[in-house]
Amino acid sequence: MSSALKMIYPKNIVVFTLVFQLLQSVLASKPKPSFCKAFPGSQDWPSLSQWASLNASVSGRLLKSSSPGAVCHQGQLAYNATECSKVLNGWYTVLLHTEDPVSSAWNNWNNDSCLPTLPSPCSGEGYPVYVINATSKEDVKVGVDFAREHNIRLNVKSTGHDYLGRSTSPNSLSIWTHHLKGISIAKSFRPEGCNFSINVPAITAGGGNQMGEVNLAANREGLYILSGGSKTVSYGGYLTGGGHSALSATYGMAADSVLELEIVSPSGEFMILNECQNQDLFWATRGETALSTASTILASVVLSCYPSSPPKTPLPPSPQPYCLFSRTSQPHTLSNFLSLSTFYDWWLTRNSSDYAGIELVVGSRLVGTDALQNIDALETALKGVAPSNTAGKGLNFYLLGGEGVRNAVPRGGMNAINPAWRRSLVHADLANKKKLVTGATWTPLDNAAKIKETSYLTNTTMQYLRDLDPDSGAYVNEADPNEPNWQQAFWGSNYDKLLEIKRKVDPGDVFWCQPCVGSERWKTVEDKLCKV
Repeated sequence: MSSALKMIYPKNIVVFTLVFQLLQSVLASKPKPSFCKAFPGSQDWPSLSQWASLNASVSGRLLKSSSPGAVCHQGQLAYNATECSKVLNGWYTVLLHTEDPVSSAWNNWNNDSCLPTLPSPCSGEGYPVYVINATSKEDVKVGVDFAREHNIRLNVKSTGHDYLGRSTSPNSLSIWTHHLKGISIAKSFRPEGCNFSINVPAITAGGGNQMGEVNLAANREGLYILSGGSKTVSYGGYLTGGGHSALSATYGMAADSVLELEIVSPSGEFMILNECQNQDLFWATRGETALSTASTILASVVLSCYPSSPPKTPLPPSPQPYCLFSRTSQPHTLSNFLSLSTFYDWWLTRNSSDYAGIELVVGSRLVGTDALQNIDALETALKGVAPSNTAGKGLNFYLLGGEGVRNAVPRGGMNAINPAWRRSLVHADLANKKKLVTGATWTPLDNAAKIKETSYLTNTTMQYLRDLDPDSGAYVNEADPNEPNWQQAFWGSNYDKLLEIKRKVDPGDVFWCQPCVGSERWKTVEDKLCKV
């Protein structure tokens, strides 16, 4: 080798080494591809023949998703001028959305992707791709198995009456549990696998039965159940999130009255949950979350009933006899109170109905007695949440806690309801002049307004309520989905145990919703669900 080459060769080694190190640095700086659930167009998305096979296995009840608003768009296959008129007339009512397999009650949870009002875009991007119209627990099992085996994002919808948007998911297979119905009533109940009976009237309802249906069936037998104030709400979603009621101060939460549940697990197994078997899931499912649960799908529930006797005290004509304070409503006087034969008579005729077909994110907070007695802090919160110069907005304090909730003894000893409920006296939620639950609203398709309104709700309005009772929490069924430290706010000290159970029964995250127990391992990226 010449002396010239001897001199160049070491330099080449140095240059090559530097180039290699530079390439390593560039490659390391590039984000690694995420593991995502299958989506249309991905290699692992099922073929048409596989979808056809799924359809056959549920007796032809697999639906191709279509927004109800598509009938108003001439470029859509579903366009129909006659049907469009019906959709426009019903868009702002809850009924249209609860009876539709994919629609949510509030537009933003479907990403405003196909509104019936024109001009607006229309696509299926804010909706599931396919829907199983489940009429039996066997249909549910088939759907769960298919989603698990094909790595598809799984969605669960009953009525779509969900303030946190957990009943809709793009690029998903959805199981519509709305028709999982069937009600029966017995004078006593013996939990499966137990050697004793519980000597109270018990009602069994399907996972898709609505509050009005269960209430009516109980009333026909001279009984009353714990329920909220809207007859269209799915009873299963209501009670698995806890379920507050006008009678909670006396009888506790709806989840406290549960005697037994039947669920479909992430592995597709039918499971009975009660105090004698599967006790960990029995504890967790009563308060874990609502509607699209983080770990299971509810097939049926058994709960105790109460005599539908005349109320001990007259009731006001408003839908909120338990409303201690409302900046937006007139105070009740003795002259406008009512005397009724049963509580159901009052509940049925004064059943409230939410606005639907609008943009909406809500907020609420549980508040204890000590916080309410701190007059200065209370005044600050009231003025901050509902300033006098803000038209149409206000704050309601509902007497939903107290002795009945604090001293409740659920079957099996306890359940996963947020411990803040046991310490609280009132449930404070934001309201408008019609006394409906509200929070942040904005004009459809106005993303700048959405960001502004939701940020103000989370960081300003709700902060006044958090400061009023910092050690409390929020009711997961009626909460701000952007709540900071949501694990603590929604489940408190129960969260770690709930997460342990979630990882045990669903290690592959077949079930996922946000904010839900165990959702931290995934995030949505351009409408795809990907691992963090």
